[in-house]
Amino acid sequence: MASQKHPIVSQEGDLHLWRTGQWADVRVTCRGQSMLLHRAILARCPWFKEKMENRFNENNMCEINLDRFSPGLLQTLLSFIYSTQINHDNLLPNTSFSHELLAQLYGLGATFKFPTFQTAVLNTGIEFLNSGIQYFNRHPRKKMTAGQIDQLMLGLRIAYAGDVQKQATLRGLYVHFFTECWSNVQNDPYFFSQIRAVPMFSVDLMENVGRKNAGRDRLETTIYTVQICNNATPSLEAAMKAWES
Repeated sequence: MASQKHPIVSQEGDLHLWRTGQWADVRVTCRGQSMLLHRAILARCPWFKEKMENRFNENNMCEINLDRFSPGLLQTLLSFIYSTQINHDNLLPNTSFSHELLAQLYGLGATFKFPTFQTAVLNTGIEFLNSGIQYFNRHPRKKMTAGQIDQLMLGLRIAYAGDVQKQATLRGLYVHFFTECWSNVQNDPYFFSQIRAVPMFSVDLMENVGRKNAGRDRLETTIYTVQICNNATPSLEAAMKAWES
């Protein structure tokens, strides 16, 4: 006689449990919202696995309060745990993928010690940023608007506000984006006024552009790097010395 299968047997089955709360043994509350979830599935996330240890009450229900997190971001994380993918259906309600959302979700993955989720977020972010690179590469003389720069800065500031090691990959995405789109922001006063507020990014970007581009572009980026580091306009001799080193 074949043994009876556990109800959690497939991605499709997991999503059914996510939507219905059937056979739930974990209750997560977040700012007035209550979600019925499943220990066997939540254990895919290391943070939840640790939290659920020895926390079951007399009704065999584990209670976890997550009021310190945004309900929308938490829903995206939980949906990923059940579906193992990020798509437009499990992003924030009525929200498209954005630079701010990219950085927030990546940071959430770090908090929950969930590199699989972070990788999925980055893969989605790469597609998102690559579409922008492709657009600006087709229009090399088209300058970014202030609105486009502002949107990019939302994610960029979050990426550079966190731990250097944890955020290194996310930071690299923005450095790569602006390196590839350098002609679209080069000599743009508004762009430079914005990135001066994030000096670590400024230096990373200028070094990357300098490595990629020879000649005048490299000299200009070196001069700008020296300005950022010293908060002053350097002499040409100082710029050349930094460039040659």
